[in-house]
Amino acid sequence: GGDSLDSAGKASSRSTRYAVDGITAGNVDRVRVSIGGKTLPFTSTVLQPAFAGDDSGAEWRVEAEVSAGAGGAGSVVLVLTASGSAGDRIKKIVVTDGGVYESVPTVTIAPPALASGAQATATASGPGRVKAVDVHLRGRGYLSTPPTVTFSAPASAPYSGITATGVAQVSYYDIVHSVLITDGGEYTGFPSDAPTVTFSAPPVGGTRATGYAAGPGYGAVSHVEVTYRGKNFRPNIRLNCEFSTPPPGLFTIPGGPEVTPRRATGIRARTTNAGGVHPSIWIQDPGAGYTSVPTFTCSYPDSVVRRPTLPLLKPTFTVHMQTKVRAVIITNHGSGYTSAPTVTITGNATGVAIMSGLVTGVTITEPGSRYTRPPTVTFSRPPVPAGGGLMPFARASLSREVNAVTLTNPGSGYTEAPAVTFTGGLAEVCYRWRHPSICFATATAVLADGYDASENLSQARQALAGKQLVVRIMDAPPVEDDDG
Repeated sequence: GGDSLDSAGKASSRSTRYAVDGITAGNVDRVRVSIGGKTLPFTSTVLQPAFAGDDSGAEWRVEAEVSAGAGGAGSVVLVLTASGSAGDRIKKIVVTDGGVYESVPTVTIAPPALASGAQATATASGPGRVKAVDVHLRGRGYLSTPPTVTFSAPASAPYSGITATGVAQVSYYDIVHSVLITDGGEYTGFPSDAPTVTFSAPPVGGTRATGYAAGPGYGAVSHVEVTYRGKNFRPNIRLNCEFSTPPPGLFTIPGGPEVTPRRATGIRARTTNAGGVHPSIWIQDPGAGYTSVPTFTCSYPDSVVRRPTLPLLKPTFTVHMQTKVRAVIITNHGSGYTSAPTVTITGNATGVAIMSGLVTGVTITEPGSRYTRPPTVTFSRPPVPAGGGLMPFARASLSREVNAVTLTNPGSGYTEAPAVTFTGGLAEVCYRWRHPSICFATATAVLADGYDASENLSQARQALAGKQLVVRIMDAPPVEDDDG
């Protein structure tokens, strides 16, 4: 847009405004043009920056020779100054004390000293990591392979987290823990028909397990069946009924304890609106020691009759004894078993011995992150016949501390590291302590590093390398050369 220097180094136009072409990098806020040893007047014109980001803040001075024709050799000096300094921003925040929290606290960073700056912001990470798993019910029946441990995933809002993982710790014992009854069989319920329980022997050096059948052999009443409900009873009344007394004298359950005979008690029979006896007879104590089926009798005073003009038809009952093996009571768990022993029950009942494989703990392999509440801990089922194993039950606990602070905005205008504070989310126990301040997390802000002037100068020179610097003089006053 202006005239260049002529061959004599003189400008053909008159102006104090000069321009530098071919510069596309840096903030140029000062340009000095000298030709023939004389510095020309110049009005500053600022160009748009191309060196932004972490390289801003340093002063770059780049010199280039220019040719102004015969007798007009000179130089152009460009001074590049960026508009800001990255040294006034926060680089990172280091957590010095995690504190004691139940939920993620709010992070507040103090405002900058410079009014033109911007306040930094950040978010806290934590306390959502699994700290430990407490096993409250150890389960049983895990024979050779530890159960799989599964943790529920953290809530997706407001952050996405990592699901915790862990490995179960199982203690394997060489004893018989229990017996799973696969078929209860059929027994009279009398001591004379009591089954015996036998376990196969362990390898040499071990001790044989022992036990006895729970159920038959006690001489106990199983239930009372109403075979005829009777008629002409007053509705909704209770009848007084009782069993006969078992024979006296102690008797011994095979492989088990001595039992004192006792009479079955707590019988309740009631009538219905239809005038008959309800088919359900409630028994509180089935008794023990009956060597034959006891009798079951009820009293029928005149007060139970509904219509005196009609005859009272008395109900009939059938007493049933306990006839199935319901469990095996272990009296000696034995030792030295390398596999489950064979269980033999006389009669027609059958059972399977269950070895003890108990979950004693969980090793955390990945604590996860972003949990706002303790995750659910689930174990896989034990590999034993249905009903013979027991799944463990455990609860996870979270680490109650701030793990890290993530900058969401580094801010600007900081002349020194600002204060970082945490609010909200404190554990309830902190409010009951005399000095709750020890529960608060603490952190230190670190400002971004300064700049190396020599490095910035090198970067500027590399950016301007190969650029053509052309000085155009527009409406400049005459420039005298060496000849005047």
